[in-house]
Amino acid sequence: MKQQLSVPKNDAKRAELIKSLVGLTSNIDLQSGLVYARIGVAHSHKINNKKEQPVFYEMQGRIHANLIELNSASFYFDKAMKGYTTIGNKKGRQLPCLKLDGCIKRKVKWKKPCKPILKHLS
Repeated sequence: MKQQLSVPKNDAKRAELIKSLVGLTSNIDLQSGLVYARIGVAHSHKINNKKEQPVFYEMQGRIHANLIELNSASFYFDKAMKGYTTIGNKKGRQLPCLKLDGCIKRKVKWKKPCKPILKHLS
């Protein structure tokens, strides 16, 4: 699959292939998944695809959350939410918001979550 990454000339196909690589590799090795998520972010910036940028930021945030790197996870979930807000994707904003809320819960040692996060859902 990695070899196929250089083959597609269509940027949309390449983005889909990178998404697949992130999903497959993050199930096996989180560090490899993180590398492909970064490649996806760079590719979406290169082709200026505003719809794909928040998706890759969300993937990157999930991997950081699985690595218990909560500051990084919060950073990327916040970038994903801003991206989803920019393109007007309300459904897309929900998952990063919930994941960000989970990161905040862990940061405050499982005390009550911060309610200001919920403002992103409205």
